[in-house]
Amino acid sequence: MAAAEDQKKKTRKDRLEYFWMFYKIPAILVVISIIAAVSFIHAWITNKPSVLDAMLLDIHSDVTEENMEQDFVEAAGINPDRNCVTISTSQLLGDGSRDYQMASLAKLYSQIGTGTLDVVSMRESDFVKYVDAGTFLDLRDLFTDKELSAFGHVYRDEDGKILGIYCEGMAKMKEIGGYSSGENGIIGILYNSEHVEMAGKFLQYLNKSE
Repeated sequence: MAAAEDQKKKTRKDRLEYFWMFYKIPAILVVISIIAAVSFIHAWITNKPSVLDAMLLDIHSDVTEENMEQDFVEAAGINPDRNCVTISTSQLLGDGSRDYQMASLAKLYSQIGTGTLDVVSMRESDFVKYVDAGTFLDLRDLFTDKELSAFGHVYRDEDGKILGIYCEGMAKMKEIGGYSSGENGIIGILYNSEHVEMAGKFLQYLNKSE
């Protein structure tokens, strides 16, 4: 009874200090749990499945990734409220420091290995290194002969498979800067792409001028 009487005599400030002294850690844990739960629910609700992940390696462009993504979303008729695309133009294999090169390679290998990368372009000298490993899809499996002829210069392997498109003939690639450092680039679709049709639309998008 005495303890109850003492509690009644305490001011609001005293009660808060008492609560904080004895229940501080449990209260913090509860708040953290609530914040984590709300963040998880928000991320789950707002998460938009990706319909394209492209990596344009070693290009030199003043166009931001965000602007390029938005432009392709509109061109392909993608609903931005339901799906998203990722176009990376900041990864470098041959320029910059060795550490940055290794980081770019690690990202490339990781995305290829997990099947999350759909399209990649790189300098011709780098592209040919991945051909023998079966990295790229034969574009004859996706495009008709007429559609392939619209791309102009294509890359064929020794078996006649069309594994890539030379970037110098792609209008949009030239508009954004592309491979302007002396060596041509080649773009291809990954053999394990989960969005082959959208990847094909992306190649056609890069081949069209405004």
